[in-house]
Amino acid sequence: MARRRKKIVFARPSWTKLTLLVLGFPLALTTGLWFFGTHEPFTDPNFFSRNYPASESLREELYYLRTMDRLKHEDELTIQQTLTHTSSVLNIPEPILWCLFFQESRLNHLLGIGDERTSYGLGQFTYFGFYEINYQLHQFNREGKQHLIELLGTDIRPIGPTKTELFNPSSYYYIPTAVVTSALFLKDRNIQLQRALARQNISFDPEVLWLFSVMAYNKGSRAVFSLWNQERQRSGQKGLKRLLQSKTEFLRSLEDSALFHTSLGRIWSEKAARGLAHELLVHMRNITACAVEPQVLRSYGGSL
Repeated sequence: MARRRKKIVFARPSWTKLTLLVLGFPLALTTGLWFFGTHEPFTDPNFFSRNYPASESLREELYYLRTMDRLKHEDELTIQQTLTHTSSVLNIPEPILWCLFFQESRLNHLLGIGDERTSYGLGQFTYFGFYEINYQLHQFNREGKQHLIELLGTDIRPIGPTKTELFNPSSYYYIPTAVVTSALFLKDRNIQLQRALARQNISFDPEVLWLFSVMAYNKGSRAVFSLWNQERQRSGQKGLKRLLQSKTEFLRSLEDSALFHTSLGRIWSEKAARGLAHELLVHMRNITACAVEPQVLRSYGGSL
């Protein structure tokens, strides 16, 4: 007798297009030189590092970028000031947002400006990101537009990868616009994942969900939903809850290439899934090394 397939818990999102654009009026930004973030973590003071990047090798890379003038002081200062204020307004862990930008672009807000590519700038925004911010922001967060105006001074959408007038707030290459827009997109992913879990009456660890939100930022929310469905089919509802409620279980999942490969294989072809799973695992391991307190990574019992 054919085995009955287990019920799929998380459906793919009904939307297919996302988008990001940002306003760009500089806020009243604080002054000072930022070498590493030193603000209080989001919720758990022992998980996200107060000093980021947390990894010594990433600190060395950041120093190299500065000394080689690949990261200009004034650009880094603008990124840090805008990021600090934005993460506070949107209630995003500051280390997560900074490490996301570092992983995506090495803080190069002009990345891709002269290339024929489909991702742009500081947060490596794509067409889908621009579409969401310009036309679908209200679908995820009722306060999205209000936050956009609060952070950038006015609603200057639509926003896009405008290669001319780089100081135009409607250009994603304008640093405050890139920071705020990318943060709103990340916040939307967090809200979307929270809502999906609420429908299933599943509680979660807030820091773990922010890491899943970074995953959704990079590969789409349906990739996260597919991974959750795969974990539930493999380990049952208790296994899924452990993954969502335990920082240790989440960190261990980043060593499980089979979990990522199989779950992404639900969405993409086998060949594409293998490459995308490897890419996503590297991405998340780097984000984790950047944002999570090193002592936590040393103590959880894995090899990250």
